[in-house]
Amino acid sequence: MNTLIHDLFYGVAIGDGIGNPLEFIHPTLEMYENASSRPLLISDDTQLTCFLAEELAANGLDADFSKAHIRWFKTQIEREVPRQAEGLLKFIELYEREAPGNTCLSACASLTAGHTVNNDSKGNGTVMRCMPIALYGHLKGWSLEDMVQMARNDAETTHKHPYAAMCSAWLVAFYALLLAKTAMTSAAKQALELAEADDTVSGLILTALNLKTFQQEIYQLSGWVAEEAIAIALGCAFHSPTFEEGIEKAVMINGDSDTVGTIAGAMLVAKGYTPPQKWVELVVANEPIDYVIKLFKES
Repeated sequence: MNTLIHDLFYGVAIGDGIGNPLEFIHPTLEMYENASSRPLLISDDTQLTCFLAEELAANGLDADFSKAHIRWFKTQIEREVPRQAEGLLKFIELYEREAPGNTCLSACASLTAGHTVNNDSKGNGTVMRCMPIALYGHLKGWSLEDMVQMARNDAETTHKHPYAAMCSAWLVAFYALLLAKTAMTSAAKQALELAEADDTVSGLILTALNLKTFQQEIYQLSGWVAEEAIAIALGCAFHSPTFEEGIEKAVMINGDSDTVGTIAGAMLVAKGYTPPQKWVELVVANEPIDYVIKLFKES
């Protein structure tokens, strides 16, 4: 189980770190090879994943995700470690500002000021960060229903479009089912029921499970919104025989390479693959990641 915790967090960080310099462009194979062989600088995808994990380890089912997001937001506006910093706020690596999503920034600014978050965003900022809910729930024996509800709660903290919560609910249920050794196709379909997914989201997920339609319809998407990001990542993980191939596919899209890579990295580990040690060693933010891994192991 300790290996699973380690591999899931590093699966996230590796997909994020390789995809980070490739987003906003249509990457070539040479760009991918360069990105996957240099130090892997994480973005808000891994940062928010870590802050969510810290809150879960501290409070379990009583987690207040707004607190996690406010803590992350501090790193994006202060940009240096405060003198009295504690927990994740002690790690300078988390103060890097790597093109964080505008919705996450504006929502966290509202939360910090005590204002109501008001938007209609279905951006992928919810699905990029939610892996720890499934992992922690799996470790603690939570019901799938509890995990799905927590995913919805987290998503609705920052993103108000119904697809934001629906896609996070699907992804957390999917992760949890994979961790419980459910076959990938069955897990994807069961998660649709648990998330009460509508025809649009269900159609994207089912299309991604077929190799031909994945290549023709899903892999051409950009992944900037939640439903596209989870569908692309699913297809990359489902149709890849190795961790390396799944990550390569995920980050070689013409769009949000780091977020799709982040999600695919977690899916590939939940599927049963192990991140290569060469990539684990390239992750720049190993200290804060190891810190949350320790929290999960000890809580």
